[in-house]
Amino acid sequence: MSKKICVASVMSVGGTFVDWSIQFLSGKTKYYHIDSDKYVDLSCDPITKLNAHGHDKNHPNTSAKLIHEFNTFDLLPNDPEAIYSTYMFIMNLDVAADNLGVTHDLLDQPQQFQTVMTHALDDFNKTFKICNDTQTKLVYISADIRIMPYHNSVRSLDRFVFSAKKPQCDLELHAEIQEYFFNSSVSTWNHMGLTDIWDVRERMALDSRPLQNDAVTRDFDFQYPHLWINGQELFADPERTIKKIFSYLESDINPVRYQQWLNVCKKWQRLQLDLLNFCYTLPHIIKATVNGWDYKINLTFQQEVIVQHYLIYQHNLNLKTWHLEKYPDNTQQLHKLLEPNIHPVQDIYNSRSTT
Repeated sequence: MSKKICVASVMSVGGTFVDWSIQFLSGKTKYYHIDSDKYVDLSCDPITKLNAHGHDKNHPNTSAKLIHEFNTFDLLPNDPEAIYSTYMFIMNLDVAADNLGVTHDLLDQPQQFQTVMTHALDDFNKTFKICNDTQTKLVYISADIRIMPYHNSVRSLDRFVFSAKKPQCDLELHAEIQEYFFNSSVSTWNHMGLTDIWDVRERMALDSRPLQNDAVTRDFDFQYPHLWINGQELFADPERTIKKIFSYLESDINPVRYQQWLNVCKKWQRLQLDLLNFCYTLPHIIKATVNGWDYKINLTFQQEVIVQHYLIYQHNLNLKTWHLEKYPDNTQQLHKLLEPNIHPVQDIYNSRSTT
């Protein structure tokens, strides 16, 4: 097996689980943790309520940190059995903004946000050359634009976007995102007294852009050697995917560990598929609502926002939601709330349909 391995993904699509799986299925009981500057115990089961973040991975989010990690590992006492794995992620947007001298209060301006995002993506793009230059095996996990609503679910509460503090609940994290990225509309609606949950839902539906993400649609520097993994394949068939990864790493899977890993894998997979189910059924939910079909639903607040977004932007329809704190549990009932949309909106989909 390669001495250095980098799992990379520009979106959250199972990178932590893959990083842990590589170490666990290699038979390791300890791994070098860069922040602790020592070898630490490897978890036998990293699954939490949402993801695999019980594994305290090495997690650089700038190209400079990635280079530092590899240089540090190269200076460790030589151990032929040691491997170093890390999970490279896109630069935090607060760091990217600071690098460019963009104050955080300007991030709700589309041009400023685009500049910051481009800077973060350019830095992530360096991952491929860095891994090539350092003889590091690179496993890149792709995201698919069709499952972008998956990322609207709060799957990680490790930190706020603009501080290392841990949120106490998903509402705190969403409030921070609204404050920084949609501050203008928040201020306008608050000034008009439109602060009830049904108003907030409608404002967020207007602000939302669930299928616009440069991080997913961009082509990176794929000319350098790497293994490209389809994120949906990882979700749907992790057993096949992990075997493909170990073949690329030219390493055998520990057979005893594999049986243990299967149990953990099933737990992780169920968590992901529960969240992905909304992405897969969203087109039918929209069709059923527009046509008044009988279809049971049980949506989170964030999912309600996305449904209302598509009704507004793709069908020029809105919902009579005054005093409606929670959507009904059937699309036939939601259909009865439909009314013409009166908000002026951009044609952001160019007649493209989720259905």
